[in-house]
Amino acid sequence: MKGDKISAKAAGKKAAAAVCAVLAAGLLVALTAGVLGPDEGDETGNLTTAPAGSYDGTAPGGASSGGVSSGGTSSGGTNSTGGAGSDEGPDYSYLGLGAKFYDRFNLDGSVTVTDNSYVSGRVSITLTEIEYEGAVCHVADVYVCDIENYGTVFAKDRYGISWSNKEPTPDMAERSGAILAVNGDYYAGRSGSFLVRNGVLYDDSDADDDVCVLYADGTMETYYEDEFDPQTVIDRGPWQVWDFGPKLMDNGEKMPEDFEFNSSVNPRNPRTAIGYYEPGHYCIVAVDGRNGVSRGLTLHQLSAFFADELGCTDAFNLDGGQTSVMYFNGRVVNDPYKGGRECSDIIGITDK
Repeated sequence: MKGDKISAKAAGKKAAAAVCAVLAAGLLVALTAGVLGPDEGDETGNLTTAPAGSYDGTAPGGASSGGVSSGGTSSGGTNSTGGAGSDEGPDYSYLGLGAKFYDRFNLDGSVTVTDNSYVSGRVSITLTEIEYEGAVCHVADVYVCDIENYGTVFAKDRYGISWSNKEPTPDMAERSGAILAVNGDYYAGRSGSFLVRNGVLYDDSDADDDVCVLYADGTMETYYEDEFDPQTVIDRGPWQVWDFGPKLMDNGEKMPEDFEFNSSVNPRNPRTAIGYYEPGHYCIVAVDGRNGVSRGLTLHQLSAFFADELGCTDAFNLDGGQTSVMYFNGRVVNDPYKGGRECSDIIGITDK
């Protein structure tokens, strides 16, 4: 049903089950030894379990400094050895989606900020500027511990299909506390498209373009318009769904030169697009264009950029042109055409 929170049932239980499976043996030992008593559970005396993926940014047993430092780029903030879940090394399963990438985070809970990076116990963002095929590409390499760190925001904090429902990307970013933000798919300019934002189903219509789904388990998948099955996606537990496109990669490969994209905007243009490596690791890209320094990219060039230059396994095009704006830590970092324009929604990476 539209308006329902659909991620918790479909994906939260699976994620919670995975966490509980890892911790089950240890909890049983603790209960047997009397370390945890009935007063530390719920009112029935049963143990309560934290929501899957919830993590306060501090390693268990470690003190969080909560401080913000400036200066050199952080390489992960830890000297710990051993892989996530390793039999011989520390167990980083408390990091949720970030367990595999534990060395990307500050495990003491501190925050390190530079002009092109932000690293905390939950989020790691590094910005890089790459010149590719005559275009300046702004790339944000993103790691998150919890899928809720990969959020979206509506203009004026309300859902509505209207061209007047729009706002500058930086305004939405600052209001929502986003560290990194880009414009979204301009959903408000189209009626009757499948739409899920932050786990809530707003429109269950059939797709009218290619579709990108970020699932609650951290997986991101893209679909051609005629292959998209709304009910199958709902059953898996989507966290975000963008209906725009086109889809930029197929089975982990760039699109061939003779491929016809599901789009009428194929020539060089400013672009905003998102890429996927594996659960917990993503990239967000803004490409400058229509100026004397950067020519923008065609869709084939954008596809090749994600596949060959960035090494992504999937990628998806969002609204571009004058709408393409990337915001990071209080400032716009790309060179938007004519200063950019207002839009109906953004993607925002938060640390909360």
